[in-house]
Amino acid sequence: MFKYDSPFMTGLRKLLNLILVSVMWLLLCIPVITAGASTTAYYHTIEKYMKYDLGYAAPEFFKSFRQNFRTATICSLIPIAGILVFFGDAAALKVVGEKNPGLAQLDMIFYVLIAVLLVYAMWECGCIARFENSVKETLKNALIFMIAYLPTSLGILLLLCFAAFVVWLIPITVFIMPGVAVWLSSHLMDKVFRRHMRNNGAVETVSAAAQPEPVETVSTAAQPEPVDKDQHL
Repeated sequence: MFKYDSPFMTGLRKLLNLILVSVMWLLLCIPVITAGASTTAYYHTIEKYMKYDLGYAAPEFFKSFRQNFRTATICSLIPIAGILVFFGDAAALKVVGEKNPGLAQLDMIFYVLIAVLLVYAMWECGCIARFENSVKETLKNALIFMIAYLPTSLGILLLLCFAAFVVWLIPITVFIMPGVAVWLSSHLMDKVFRRHMRNNGAVETVSAAAQPEPVETVSTAAQPEPVDKDQHL
């Protein structure tokens, strides 16, 4: 039971590493501007170490953080800015709604938009962590994946909402539940990514390989073709 490679010790080791990586993720999200790179590193580490038991948690986190810092930071500007603006609008409506109750109900519109941006940000992190690509193509592909695979996007949203709800009920789970949500979301996104991967690890253009058909309206979504960062996955 207490042998290093026993199921119990392996599970305990992964749990402790999950808590460690979650602490690093939270700390690096505090500056806000680094939240994109931090979340991308969080996704990468959970997928590679927690899911496939490859590498070491902390080194993998910082390696991904450094490698993807520029792309992740630029790509995250849109969802971060949008979320901050929509939160501000919702708060303003709440204040105005104290005098005009009818307007208070409109804040739900902004919360829905925030949810959409959170799911989009998750797709961005998945694309950045998994593939080499330009900022422009990453933004484009994340949007296409989010819309073309709507059931997957809804699944990601439910996982994020469930994790947030548990953290709200039991705050100490903030060191576990986000990682669980990212881990399960990575399973959903991995199924999508594999549909677009060739045998050499590259990704096909989204327009050429995407299903369902609505994506066919988008032409050449990934030029140049990105390279899978983790061909062993």
